[in-house]
Amino acid sequence: MDIQFVLNTFPDAPGYLLRISSGYGISQVRVNGHFLSSKPILRNQEELWLIPASCLRRGNNHLVLEELQNKSIEKPIEIELYGLPGTAEVLHFEEIFSEQVYGVKTQPATDPLQLKYDVIHVELQQSITMTHSNITASMMMIGEVIDTTSSLSTVVLDFNGYSGFFSVKSVDQGPANQGVGNLPYELDYGKNRLYIALQEPIAAFSRFTVRVYYSGIPYPYTSGSPWGGYNSWSQGTTGIPIIFSLSEPYGARNWWPCKDIPDDKFTADLYWECPTTYFAVSNGKLIDCEIVGNGIHRFHYQETYPISSYLVSVACSKYEYVFGIYTSLNHSFMTVGHYLYPDQTESEGESASGTIDLMEFLAGKFGEYPFLNDKYVTSTFPSSGMEHQTCTGLGIGLLSPDGRGVLNCHELAHQWFGDALTMGHFNHLWLNEGFATYAEALWKEKEGGIEAYHQYVDNWTTKDNYPLVSSHADEFSPYIVYRKGAWVLHMLRHIMGDSDFYKGMKSYAADSSLKYGNVLSSDFQSHMEKALSQDTSLAWFFNPWLYQSNRPVYSYHWSQHLGGTETVIDLTLEQTQTGGYYSMPLDIRVKLTNGKQITFRIWNTQFPIEEIQIPVGDLVTVSSLEFDPDNWVLKSMAETPVVDWNLY
Repeated sequence: MDIQFVLNTFPDAPGYLLRISSGYGISQVRVNGHFLSSKPILRNQEELWLIPASCLRRGNNHLVLEELQNKSIEKPIEIELYGLPGTAEVLHFEEIFSEQVYGVKTQPATDPLQLKYDVIHVELQQSITMTHSNITASMMMIGEVIDTTSSLSTVVLDFNGYSGFFSVKSVDQGPANQGVGNLPYELDYGKNRLYIALQEPIAAFSRFTVRVYYSGIPYPYTSGSPWGGYNSWSQGTTGIPIIFSLSEPYGARNWWPCKDIPDDKFTADLYWECPTTYFAVSNGKLIDCEIVGNGIHRFHYQETYPISSYLVSVACSKYEYVFGIYTSLNHSFMTVGHYLYPDQTESEGESASGTIDLMEFLAGKFGEYPFLNDKYVTSTFPSSGMEHQTCTGLGIGLLSPDGRGVLNCHELAHQWFGDALTMGHFNHLWLNEGFATYAEALWKEKEGGIEAYHQYVDNWTTKDNYPLVSSHADEFSPYIVYRKGAWVLHMLRHIMGDSDFYKGMKSYAADSSLKYGNVLSSDFQSHMEKALSQDTSLAWFFNPWLYQSNRPVYSYHWSQHLGGTETVIDLTLEQTQTGGYYSMPLDIRVKLTNGKQITFRIWNTQFPIEEIQIPVGDLVTVSSLEFDPDNWVLKSMAETPVVDWNLY
């Protein structure tokens, strides 16, 4: 089916949602000649497709629905196009728009036995066929017992047997104990757990090794899956197959046995075998690629920086590689590159210069790129966006324009906030997503000045359904963990001032006791408090904004009187929201009858009503008053009229 439509303005949203209500099962969508490679979200009798803004143009646009070309249409087809309000809706399109997500995901309970050991190192070996998602693989884990009260007799791993389609074949203690024999194990399909009985108990501070051989069809990464997973797809126009993983938040267990919680990070050796016509992209440094069989080669990636299970990834397909060289702050060099679908190189760019510009900018704001000894690449894959450590996955068109777009900025910023510093629990997801979203605003400021920054922030829509730090955070709400989280940083910048704010951000990102480990909101708060010129607590700010599910609702009115020879503004300020109150500094801008403007900062610390007097100056009259004119505070507000009782 061919459809012509007109956009009267240049596409200014980061992406668009195409809703098709037909029930025909459309296999491909083409927009102005560009195939959409990401999978649609299926909801009842409708499909939701993500269209990157780079595929659209002002004026006439051409939409082709491939599956309908040779089919008779027996019922009406509704087609609607919606602009997406922000990058969160594009980068986590499946998470946000699938009906399966909300209310379904909760961070699975950790088995108590998993808390008895720490994962030190993981070795993954996997054979990829490319024709389907069936795999043959092994995982070897080195762990260390950290429980000082008792020894460890059973190793518990998270593993989804996918109703028997994905199964464990055997378990042993690794190559150093090759002749010892296999270890007994039990796979619990209900709990998605693998229980391995060790030959003898392991004492505290001692290390052990287990190796699991497994094969079959992993739980597939389906649109809107609450768990993530592993799947095969195709590139679109060429039909070239691609195998890819996407594990956030709890989907690593769907394709390899692991301790699938974010707060146990490990180093890794990753081996991927595939036909020689394909290239596997994964985490860390590419150590080797060798021929291991007839038409088969094996890639060896080594991740020497600790990594969480949900960030381990692979994308295997035919790629065109473009790259550039990033010069670090200490004048060393690192490769930055993009693995692109062969038919997308023209639209995606011929080098990585835009991404290098972004990296230089972010390094200036937050400190050096944290994985300088490895690399930074992106690989095109059939989803929207995911910040896999050192190798971000991006959907078609999301590098645009020329690598300098806010979508690419968002995922790159995650290398600092999310990968090097990984939230210790998904309740604190704002430490990942809020920070990456705020980096977008900073990049807008770099490109267009402070006015562009404020315009970008002012367009963020937020909600108060639940606190920023809560068990609901893994619902990935764009209105809360992304944009409300970014608003917290926006407000904090105004409170602290640029100098102290960026000092605190760099200190937080560089802290050797946190870097390459896990963080909670209290860790960030501590660094921002220490960065203040006057060392003081910021609990008055963080406590309500992170742990209350509301915002200040201000009602105010003002008048003026002459106090001696000086004009004084009498401001009555009330917070009317349900729930707790917010102590906040507020800007008040007054305009005088002589045309001059003066901005004052007041502190609202008395609740619910506070009377504030603001001396303005001698022999002046105030003609108007603006409350928080630059919109530094996330709020609702209303000016109430002043009644002059002397008139009655």
